[in-house]
Amino acid sequence: MRFFISIIILLSLSNFLEAQRLTETNYDTTRMKANLEFLASDFMQGRESCTEYENIAAEFIASEMKKSDLGTFKENGDYFQKIPVIAKKVQPESSIIALNENGEITELKMGSDWIVQPNSFKKMDINEPLQVVFCGYGITAEEYGYDDYKDVNVEGKIVLALWGEPGNDDPEYFEGPKPTKYYGPSFKTGLARLKGAVAMLFIPDALLDQYWKYMPRMVMINSVQLADEPEDTTVNLPGAMLSTEAVKGLLANEEFEYTGLMEMISDTSFEPFMLTKKVVIDINVKRWEDEIENVIGVIEGSDPELKDEIITIGAHYDHDGTWDGVVYNGADDNASGTVAVLEVMRRLRSTSPRRTIVGILFAGEEKGLLGSKYFVKTYPEKDNIIANINIDMCGRENVDSLTSKASEETCAELYKLVQEVDDEMENMGFYYEPGVNSSQGTSDHASFAKEGIPAVYFGDKMKDDLHLPSDDANKINYDKIGRTTIVIEELIRKIDRLDNKLTIN
Repeated sequence: MRFFISIIILLSLSNFLEAQRLTETNYDTTRMKANLEFLASDFMQGRESCTEYENIAAEFIASEMKKSDLGTFKENGDYFQKIPVIAKKVQPESSIIALNENGEITELKMGSDWIVQPNSFKKMDINEPLQVVFCGYGITAEEYGYDDYKDVNVEGKIVLALWGEPGNDDPEYFEGPKPTKYYGPSFKTGLARLKGAVAMLFIPDALLDQYWKYMPRMVMINSVQLADEPEDTTVNLPGAMLSTEAVKGLLANEEFEYTGLMEMISDTSFEPFMLTKKVVIDINVKRWEDEIENVIGVIEGSDPELKDEIITIGAHYDHDGTWDGVVYNGADDNASGTVAVLEVMRRLRSTSPRRTIVGILFAGEEKGLLGSKYFVKTYPEKDNIIANINIDMCGRENVDSLTSKASEETCAELYKLVQEVDDEMENMGFYYEPGVNSSQGTSDHASFAKEGIPAVYFGDKMKDDLHLPSDDANKINYDKIGRTTIVIEELIRKIDRLDNKLTIN
């Protein structure tokens, strides 16, 4: 399989590679462009975790590391860190069907009309039409005198409930604007199960409705988790989220239609009611054991006393795969960060840093930071890591729009070094955004920060094409990526010039 993948890489790259040249700004734009155009090509099918295309991407990255003469991952003698995972996927034949009193059928389309997270159950098989009961938010909270199930029987039925919880500004009532344990699906599905319900259908709130365009792919892509972590059992009852349009159709000609439901929300009082329509649910989830892999290259330190200390630089190389025949190429997210890490490691290789530099291209970031979590958990020299620098999207917007986030509360020394780079690299277009707690981040640096390792994140603020199929290579600003590599390299040099370890506050 490895040989086959290598042949594919060579054949595909023939469409992209040109004679390489070094620009006057000391970064190789042609090399980075060729690498990114390959990783973000339609051929790569979006580099989704647990697909052969993620494997091809990993092989390609390893081949680039070998070209740069990087050392291999010490654990097993090559560039790959194998990560056992459990994968799940909703099968395409799954369906939700609504029937009215005349027996007329309306089939709700998976993705556009409903979504489900497959990580909590194997099959949701309700072959007979069941009654649907609207039960407000699906919450019983005695401490607030609140009960959506008062005087209503949901035994053997499907509960239709609003996402979230009663909204208010009173901190004494559902803790005001702060979400409580009642907000999400865990409590609601558990309570519905205790009440005898067989399934739940959720009505999206305004925020979920606003981001519904991102939702359809969620039900079509693989759900992946680390194999050594317990499988999610927090969702006690199968539940699906309906789109607003699907809810409007389901409530059409009922006692309360969608508009009436929204009026109930504004009045903060709900009247349970039984729908005349019935629903048939048949959702099947495939589960399998699989393997993803981080790709790791090493530059061994030149100082006998400092080489055991490790500076890590990383980026995730996976993305969202395909949906409905459309490829989510992820050119900025995060082929841009991937090629930036490769370029920085290539240049650092010839400079003999005092400390050891470990470059990590992470798998499974889009599935929940899986690659970085596994690396931090299992890396044999974790205690020697003195810093992590993470790049997640650096190829869009103007060259002067690079943003960095780090927290003085976490590591004052790293915070200061980032500020110094900010001051010195103004011509590189670098903007420092202070005060962000790295351990609360949503990219791979957070896995390091949570383990007490000083961490900093670099990225752009591209929003228009984020997690959409329009994130393509033809929109990439390669000079922006190049300038990012200079900023990152200078920060690494500053850390390497220190005579002491960076320390957590």
